[in-house]
Amino acid sequence: MNKLLSVCIIAKNEEKMLPGCLDSVKDCAGEIILVDTGSSDRTKEIALAYGCKLYDFPWENDFAKARNVALDKATLPFILSIDADERLLNPDLLVAEIENAPENIYGWLVKVTSEAARKGTGTDTYTIQLLRLFRNHPEIRFYGSIHEQIISSIVNLKYKIKNTDIAMIH
Repeated sequence: MNKLLSVCIIAKNEEKMLPGCLDSVKDCAGEIILVDTGSSDRTKEIALAYGCKLYDFPWENDFAKARNVALDKATLPFILSIDADERLLNPDLLVAEIENAPENIYGWLVKVTSEAARKGTGTDTYTIQLLRLFRNHPEIRFYGSIHEQIISSIVNLKYKIKNTDIAMIH
């Protein structure tokens, strides 16, 4: 168990996807924070079975608010924000990044690969860089009720961001 990384997840009715997510991060996380926004399925039961720190937060139509509740509960120096339907593909690389983190780096871009079904037949696959790994700092917070981002809070504080080969599948 890594004593440097808090993994933060928000979820609602994710019983089918959550175990895969938790399996992908459990060996690199010192703690897993799950903020549940109103599940009526087994999401909370699964989270507790994996040893997550579970918090209820009523949904307010604002993803940033829910994510920031999770950040407020994180106690370790680094945070990975991951969705319940995502999987971390290379936890060893993530651990190496944070164990060797220069003091001036406060955020790390992660490659997130997604698939989208085309109208008719076929699937499009695309990869984007998203800031999902960052230092636990009281002024680093998500903004935007939908398509919430954290990068602006790091840039506004004049901290540096590093590009990485850390990868997730969505």
